[in-house]
Amino acid sequence: MQKNSTLVTKASCLGARQARKRSQTIDQMLEDDARVRIQQWKVLPLGSLSMKETVKGIKGNNEIGLTKDELISYRHNIHQRVFECIREMVQAIITHNICLNPDENRESFSYLEAHVANADPNALLDEDIGTAVESLWKEISTIETLKSHDECGIGESTRYFLDEIVRISTPQYLPTEKDVLTSRNAYHGVLEHILEWNGARMSIVDVGIQSCERRKWFHLFEDIDAVLYTVDLSQYDQEGDTSRLSFDIEIFTSVVNSKWLTKTAVVLLLWNVSLFRRKLAHDPLRNYMPEFSGAAHPDASVEWVVDQFSGVSDKSIYVHLADPNDPSTIPFLFAAFNDWMQTRQGRY
Repeated sequence: MQKNSTLVTKASCLGARQARKRSQTIDQMLEDDARVRIQQWKVLPLGSLSMKETVKGIKGNNEIGLTKDELISYRHNIHQRVFECIREMVQAIITHNICLNPDENRESFSYLEAHVANADPNALLDEDIGTAVESLWKEISTIETLKSHDECGIGESTRYFLDEIVRISTPQYLPTEKDVLTSRNAYHGVLEHILEWNGARMSIVDVGIQSCERRKWFHLFEDIDAVLYTVDLSQYDQEGDTSRLSFDIEIFTSVVNSKWLTKTAVVLLLWNVSLFRRKLAHDPLRNYMPEFSGAAHPDASVEWVVDQFSGVSDKSIYVHLADPNDPSTIPFLFAAFNDWMQTRQGRY
């Protein structure tokens, strides 16, 4: 009798230690999430370069991947996306009246139906949910009825996350870039890159749509702090219905004067300025911009282009001439934003 009591006591202690360890791991996850969710300056990239090209040039290296903190910042959204996937799976089972064979899977279905259908928006996945999903998905994913996602409503994104459920539901889960991109493609969400400098942080967000279409989305970004508009000066010699530079100035004018961005800082990066200067030596600006009447010297052309962009609005526009991998770009961005914020707060 005493021996059995000892075994129970040891088992209880072991269970308590495991519970404490699991609790500590979850606390660490929440702490990580809180750390990367500190107040950030939200920046919307617009212009002739994609966010990928912009961030690659600004960071000053060839690494265009997400940092660990950036990946951690997506964990909550990915967990919420996985909850959606589980609900889709549960609904497919109900809709197609799928008969679950083992008793274990019927229990898993009842558990998921009860606990996941109305999951809290701030809930995180745990290993119990992961185990139930893994067991259930293994059985139903091979059923003929579910092989065509067009018919059953289970798309490729959902299948991806259900296949990866064990990895994603662990307490130590760190999203991969594929996780981020798959969750983003599922509902055309926002992708972010984080820039940090001298303890400050800037979040560059991208809605994943073409540059010329982004203006239609301005009303969704009333909470952004700045627009980062990039113009590739080296493309000045490209022509369509109008010159590329004229087109860039026209689009930039509409951006700066948008009613949705009246309280937003505007930073203009005139990109590839060195290549622009070299090309001007044998292909003058006036060949594409007849209104330019200045000297043929590259400095005069650059100054004129800056004036054309700066003069489209009465609001302050922070202009930076730069080349990719220019180490001065990041300090300029943070200095420009600091100046804008101080001006708004009436410190000058």
